Amino acid sequence: MALKEPDLEHAENGHRDRQIDGCSPISFAGQRLHIEYWPIGRPQDYERNPRKNDKAVDRMVASIVAYGFAIPVLALSTGTVVDGHLRLKAARKLGMTEVPVIRATAGPMRR
Repeated sequence: MALKEPDLEHAENGHRDRQIDGCSPISFAGQRLHIEYWPIGRPQDYERNPRKNDKAVDRMVASIVAYGFAIPVLALSTGTVVDGHLRLKAARKLGMTEVPVIRATAGPMRR
């Protein structure tokens, strides 16, 4: 399935959405993704996260320093992180005060 660029001229909100740094807003399956900036303490680690990746934090720190925080954390509105635990750990280690987050609108995580 090919993804198509969103129709910015005829957006649902009735006006052309602004572009950030010359990039078009992201859309997948008709849903627009909105990046929010949360204080570093708001996203909370999912306590049942099966990945134990503390050894990779320094590599992620180096990546964020070199390329920026390119992929936002995915979190539920409750703050529970769905994806991005390693990026969040690296952000904490770097002393960042906020992180980019996409709020997950899907149903609750499965057990």
